[in-house]
Amino acid sequence: ICTSTSVRAVVERVIEQHAGFLAERGGAGMKNPVRLPVIPLGVDCDFHAPDGANARPGAALRERLGITENDMAALFLGRLSFHAKAHPTPMLMAMERAAERTPDQTLHLLIVGQFPNQWIEKEFKDAAKRFCQRAEVHILDGANNEIARAAWQAADIFLSLSDNIQESFGLTPIEAMAAGLPVIMSDWDGYR
Repeated sequence: ICTSTSVRAVVERVIEQHAGFLAERGGAGMKNPVRLPVIPLGVDCDFHAPDGANARPGAALRERLGITENDMAALFLGRLSFHAKAHPTPMLMAMERAAERTPDQTLHLLIVGQFPNQWIEKEFKDAAKRFCQRAEVHILDGANNEIARAAWQAADIFLSLSDNIQESFGLTPIEAMAAGLPVIMSDWDGYR
């Protein structure tokens, strides 16, 4: 079972390449013997529903971070790893450009997830300081379920600019839609 058409295409390509290798080596051809149905991953829509029990934690998180009613908060929730998900620089630069174009509104970027190591954490934080002077960046611990859950309701939009071949489906954009958030994402691999 494949979670997306991009996953199925990769599996089919691997099987075809191996079949070609076997035919070249042993002279025998092989057809793909495997059915590869696509069954996308699902989400609990009630968990993410904007009018659910999670609305108060979202408001509390905005208040804790100093995000006013007139401010705009963009959320990135996922793996915090530039080699296994997305490099943060394009996202940070986009937020800064948006902040420059909206001088009457404060823009906040909520980056929620877990770092695989301290070096990558330092790089993310250094990049936030380097590229965001006007936009405010809040890096939150995605291992804390209360914070991660509240972030869905604290945000106004969802932003994910994945640039990695490991992105075979894109569950977080689906979760963002279930939370009623507009989604800005890259036209990439499994996201497509």
